[in-house]
Amino acid sequence: MLDPRGARQHADELARTLYSLLVTYVIESINQRVCATENSVGNTISIVDFPGFTQSAKSSTLDQLLNNAAVESLYSFAVQSFFLDKADCLESENISVPATSYFDNSDAARGHLKTGNGLLAIIDDQTRRGKTDLQMIHSFKKRFKNKSPTITVGNREANLPGSNFETPSIHVTFTVKHFAGEINYPINGLIEENGETISGDLISLISSTRNDFVRALFGQGVLKKVTHPKDFKAII
Repeated sequence: MLDPRGARQHADELARTLYSLLVTYVIESINQRVCATENSVGNTISIVDFPGFTQSAKSSTLDQLLNNAAVESLYSFAVQSFFLDKADCLESENISVPATSYFDNSDAARGHLKTGNGLLAIIDDQTRRGKTDLQMIHSFKKRFKNKSPTITVGNREANLPGSNFETPSIHVTFTVKHFAGEINYPINGLIEENGETISGDLISLISSTRNDFVRALFGQGVLKKVTHPKDFKAII
């Protein structure tokens, strides 16, 4: 039995799950309908549309971080394409042009996206290994302290008022110096957001549905199910 708060949390989880699976279903359906075979494609035009740099998180720290990382990467690509590559090309032709000033965000881009030990890679790794937010902060410190000029990590412990002893703090943040300014990202709840885990009870409940559309939503390949080793009907 659930109390009112638990019932609300389960209802919110169901709403988030349905929304996520519906978006995935619509996108995949569109892709299947408009997809063309490779030998029938000549030239293509791709459009990248980002919502822009996000100064404050309206609902999700993870969404803010991923959005800003994408914008950071796009800015880095633009700098490389418009300034560095062009300068190398002109230099190879013995053409001299006045130096152009620009903000070099290569450290921030590497800090976010470097394979294996970039910020996003560490978050994914800690999520897969079932670590906590505070354990992830320890990994951040180990990777970035005194090694990155653009990423600084706060302390895991803090002195509570009236106490001389440090205790784990849920208000830990890490700071990223983006090309558009510094942003403090709260660590609390980041692992849970990144996990996108759906309750096994919810999956078991939906599996008994007679609605073909709902069954198709929860049968998509994007949804990975882990079954109990001794009972393949039990979703864990």
